[in-house]
Amino acid sequence: MRVLKFGGTSLADKDAIERVLSIIKSRVKNGQVIIVISALNGVTDQLYKLTRLKSLNDPQHRILLNALKNRHFKLIDGLLKSFERSKVTEQIESTFRELERALAIKANSQRDFKKKQDYIAGFGERLSAPIITACLRSVEINALYTDTRSLIKTDSSFGSAAILENLTNKNIKNYFLENSSSVIVATGFVSSTIDGTPTTLGRGGSDYTASIIGAAVGAKAIEIWTDVDGLMTADPKKVEAASLISRVSYETAKNMSLFGAKVIYPPTIEPAMRFKIPIYIKNTFKPGSPGTIIENSSNFHLRKQYCISAAQNISFLSIQSEEINRIEKEILDKIFLNDKLGITFFSHTKTNTELKFSFSSRDQYLTISNIEKVIDSDLSGIINNHTLLHNLSMITVLHENLSALFHNKITNYCSTISKNKMQALIYDKKSKSLSIFVNEEHEIPILNTMHDLFSSIDERKKIPLNEKLYDYSISN
Repeated sequence: MRVLKFGGTSLADKDAIERVLSIIKSRVKNGQVIIVISALNGVTDQLYKLTRLKSLNDPQHRILLNALKNRHFKLIDGLLKSFERSKVTEQIESTFRELERALAIKANSQRDFKKKQDYIAGFGERLSAPIITACLRSVEINALYTDTRSLIKTDSSFGSAAILENLTNKNIKNYFLENSSSVIVATGFVSSTIDGTPTTLGRGGSDYTASIIGAAVGAKAIEIWTDVDGLMTADPKKVEAASLISRVSYETAKNMSLFGAKVIYPPTIEPAMRFKIPIYIKNTFKPGSPGTIIENSSNFHLRKQYCISAAQNISFLSIQSEEINRIEKEILDKIFLNDKLGITFFSHTKTNTELKFSFSSRDQYLTISNIEKVIDSDLSGIINNHTLLHNLSMITVLHENLSALFHNKITNYCSTISKNKMQALIYDKKSKSLSIFVNEEHEIPILNTMHDLFSSIDERKKIPLNEKLYDYSISN
């Protein structure tokens, strides 16, 4: 059993979908598969926009809605004939009527708006998956459209819901057993609460859907089909010398995705890692390319596995105090674990006298304002000093086996970067990551220099590691 997930870029147009259908047909010949489908390329963003426009009573929402309809019906006309076309056209028309009713729902609070937004955002997969199902049925593959809202159950954290694991696994296992003779074509991204209220698994959640399903059915492999060759040592759009990473451990892949590599959604790793299911990152447009395998680190030699990533609009906070544990709890509880602030990423390290946080949120200035309030009101008597910076690029190096030679080379390089370019540095032993924080205009040249530095290191040389190399912050 293999689970195949196809992202939006793999479903961009008729030609792309025909490639997807060819891949599925070849996999079906070789054994059982479950298919997970994202929305067509760009549709989820359009649905978020549609929700905002309708909430403002902006007449532009009607133009956008009609464009969405035309795109889906044009695809159906181009891909299908006769009975299957008629049947799926009727289903898509019904789904669009439901979308219009959803848009008319009044949201009287922020929570109501997020609830409505989750409901509407999930229509993309509910429109694309039936089309793929119909295409497969038209070539005599026994495909079964599956709305995963009935299977994947979550809490009511709208926007990025947490799954109820035991119930979800039970639902998926039972459904698969009942329909094992069919090729299940499942909607990615969408889920629901126990009472049936629609939720979503977060942006990129279709990857997560594939991993949840793979873990529940004991899949042999999970394949993530996208528009790139796999995980790279850096973003090839920014670093021309970037190269493919053929194999990488679950832990490193998870950290890569957390620190800015956008090929895979971070929560995807956990279910696969728990059941030791390999994840293959494959290119829909070059299906013969080897791609990247994410698997258990004991399966291969990791010495040369590294990645350097960059994330933008990052803020950095450092706090010096003699009561670090108390401050850590206050900051985590009131800021970084506070759902109302819309934190999208945070990482932190600490010593006996210093805390360092890197973070981003949907409203960075609101988050920064709340941090200043907590520091000024609740913690003012116990903080010796603090630094709060924003609008930075975070360049992060991840390596499975950071050698002493690398540590020395990288610290020597960092010492040559002027303070007006590099604002801060964090070394995290737990995630085996080194992050430097630079003004955004300096990101690309520093990213390229660090990538070149990595590729030139001869790790056969052995020198002692000085553990105190990173016991400072450049911002101090």
